[in-house]
Amino acid sequence: MTIVPFGPVQSGTYTGSIIRGPVERINTNKNIKEIANVFVAWIGTHLPTKFTKSIVANYFFNKMTGWDFKPTYTSEWISRASYTYNHNYWQYFATIVRHSDSDVDNPTDVAYYSLYTEKK
Repeated sequence: MTIVPFGPVQSGTYTGSIIRGPVERINTNKNIKEIANVFVAWIGTHLPTKFTKSIVANYFFNKMTGWDFKPTYTSEWISRASYTYNHNYWQYFATIVRHSDSDVDNPTDVAYYSLYTEKK
């Protein structure tokens, strides 16, 4: 697991609470597959050794032999804690966790970002 802090967040000192979420998502990556299919179809007509001269034929050939983008599983939430430098303020964070599968017990990557501060 990789923790990537941004902003004035000190690793290991967080004592905040979740105020929104968590939300679990399954991202199918269908759009990325289609973009890859169109790109390969177009590039296939511009190579010195072309697949075919038709972008449409290349598109369907690539779609059938295709790219396999597996779904990604994430969970997100918003939390807040006392601001590290002035305890009269709240500091808000966004946390995004990637999971290895739909069972959200196995995080593979964690990123959290400092969003903003607000007077208590």
